Amino acid sequence: MLRSVRAWFEGLSIQAVRQRFDKRRVQQQLDLHKLYLLTSYRSRELEGHRLNDLEVKTLCGASEKLSFESLSASVARNLRGQLLLAVHAVDDSLAASHDPVQHSRAKLHQAAVTSKAPTGSGSAPAKRQSGLAAAVGMTLTSSQALSSAHEAEVSGDIERSGQACSGSIAETLTMKAVSELVQERLGYSLDVKASAIGHRQAGDGLWLCGRAPVGSLIALYPGIVYSPAHYRRMPGYPRVDKDNDYLQGRFDGSVLDGLSWGYGALTAHDRLAASAACNRPQVLQQLRSLEKRNPLALAHFANHPPSGTQPNVVVASYDADLNKGDLQALRPYLPNVLFTDGKAAAPDSLLPMLVFVAVRELHDEEILLNYRLSNFIARPSWYSPVDEAEDKRRWA
Repeated sequence: MLRSVRAWFEGLSIQAVRQRFDKRRVQQQLDLHKLYLLTSYRSRELEGHRLNDLEVKTLCGASEKLSFESLSASVARNLRGQLLLAVHAVDDSLAASHDPVQHSRAKLHQAAVTSKAPTGSGSAPAKRQSGLAAAVGMTLTSSQALSSAHEAEVSGDIERSGQACSGSIAETLTMKAVSELVQERLGYSLDVKASAIGHRQAGDGLWLCGRAPVGSLIALYPGIVYSPAHYRRMPGYPRVDKDNDYLQGRFDGSVLDGLSWGYGALTAHDRLAASAACNRPQVLQQLRSLEKRNPLALAHFANHPPSGTQPNVVVASYDADLNKGDLQALRPYLPNVLFTDGKAAAPDSLLPMLVFVAVRELHDEEILLNYRLSNFIARPSWYSPVDEAEDKRRWA
């Protein structure tokens, strides 16, 4: 399969695509074709069918006949299926261990579902929710108070939650423990430790623990999401990258700030990092309502490959519809919050996300992402372009 994929990637006609799109759109289209092939292959595999080389070639040929919109829809559908598997693995791991915070959250969601039961035609319209209710994607009545465990989580100060499970004392799982349980379910998880790249600026790197098949969604890029309308609100604007190495952009112009997420641990250091990254209390409250122990929400620690090394993941944009099915209940495991100017995002908003997809089978190795730094600015000395032409098209 890998030979067929590689041959198709190399043979994909840039010239044919360029006739229809400008250079930036060309790169977006090429990326989308690659994601279509990778995620479709993995989706078939998850359905119990492993494609042979002939079927891969057929899939490649079919993709070239699809419109941009059809490709986008197919990739989004494939990513959604894998995203649900990933966040369910985190939720199930916590539930099976009787984690008090997860137990509290499940009760909160059940109460919210009950509160949505149809009422008479004379009832007052539902009030638009803000704060935690909007962040979790639920409609809460004023009488529904958070449990002591969830209040502790929102404040980011959980060490133990002794009263969460019907008065019994229960340990709150550490992130390391959650990661081990997720690996048992998915076959892989993530860890942050010293990078194997040989320059000092590499610092910590992102490592995959276990085995992830080609096409797997392996990581979520966390943090606050800034739309182009809110660029001026980013810390340090216009030099937003001066003290922040954890910014990642999407083709639609949205920028994700991973610095606001930190290491994902429930520590004072991470709370300070979030506060430094954003001075909007409502945005911070929403950020703190999310499950920080999600071991897959560490994509911002991935390093750029050194010279002569190829990246082993590609980045994909995904818009999560928080009103669709399971994503409502699983909202705390989607590690992003939209920046807003004093108002909560509308309940029907799409949540812009970035995820990493494996371009080959990965096994106990460091995750490397092509940063594609703009050629219009001075690049750091350690940056070695993977494909200069790609960089130029990305920022054309």
